[in-house]
Amino acid sequence: LTVSPGATLTSSAGGTFQATGAVIANTANLRALTGGTLNLSTLTSYSAGAGTTIQANGTSSVVNLSGVTSFSASSATWTNTQIYAQAGGTVNLSGLSSITTGETDAVASGTGSTINFTNLSTYSGDKFNATRRFRAESGGVIISPNLTTIGGRTSVELSGNTSVLDLADLTSVNDVSLLAENSATLSLPAGITSYSAPNGSQFRALTGGTLNLSTLTSYSAGAGT
Repeated sequence: LTVSPGATLTSSAGGTFQATGAVIANTANLRALTGGTLNLSTLTSYSAGAGTTIQANGTSSVVNLSGVTSFSASSATWTNTQIYAQAGGTVNLSGLSSITTGETDAVASGTGSTINFTNLSTYSGDKFNATRRFRAESGGVIISPNLTTIGGRTSVELSGNTSVLDLADLTSVNDVSLLAENSATLSLPAGITSYSAPNGSQFRALTGGTLNLSTLTSYSAGAGT
């Protein structure tokens, strides 16, 4: 299966699209809507284009990219690659070990919404002019039990007291901004004892949110922090 660059492949209304052979889908938008399943588990490498979206929106909607081991986000100026699980949808990128290029905006929004990053160890980027988030809101969940490093001026955001970010194994969050809002509590794990932000960052607790930075023993930041 080859999806044309810039095209959109969508499964919706409870339907299932199953790819059984090799898949090429670079710069394509991949979507599952209203209970649809887009099963591209045989896709192993994905390079995004400007504004590319991977989206699962709606209860039981699934985008299965569990075979992807190489991922390059958009490197175009003022654009990012969007990974969105919304309203009970699931995006499965469980085979991916790192995201280190371009800019990625990963958001799990709504009860039952899940982004599966089971094998992800590094979430960062090398472009710094568009939105870069690692965010769970309104009951959404990002599964990332092996995540040790977040960087690249990413904003780590937790919104709502039933939302979950799996950050227990983190050992480095340098150059990262932190946001807790809407009664969420965002705590740095025991492995984070130092923090450096030479390019500036923001720590924010809003609308009843709590930031717990009690593990930090060393802190340094640049202009704009």
